[in-house]
Amino acid sequence: MKKKRWIALLCLILSAAALAHFLRPRYTPAERDYYTVLFCLVKNNGTDDPRKDMRDMVENGNSDYALHKQEYNPAAANDALARFNKLGSEDQRAAGQSRAECQRLLGLNAQR
Repeated sequence: MKKKRWIALLCLILSAAALAHFLRPRYTPAERDYYTVLFCLVKNNGTDDPRKDMRDMVENGNSDYALHKQEYNPAAANDALARFNKLGSEDQRAAGQSRAECQRLLGLNAQR
């Protein structure tokens, strides 16, 4: 009886781990860089709600005739915002003043 209980518990734990793995938000390094640049752009424009502004820019940036429309990736946007929130207040102020400084502080991989 104890063996069946352990097997059931093990199956439950493995199922939960697999579910957590597949439901974890995913984004590519290119998306991470894209949302870093996008965040710095909306931050330097003095926005109050950067998530909404990033969503609007991505969704409204699609042409009506585009074959591949860009979709908003909330996980990548939240990552950019979380990295900004981890900065100290002095660095946050500096990031709000200069787009290039913002991108540097947030760890943009590909400088353009």
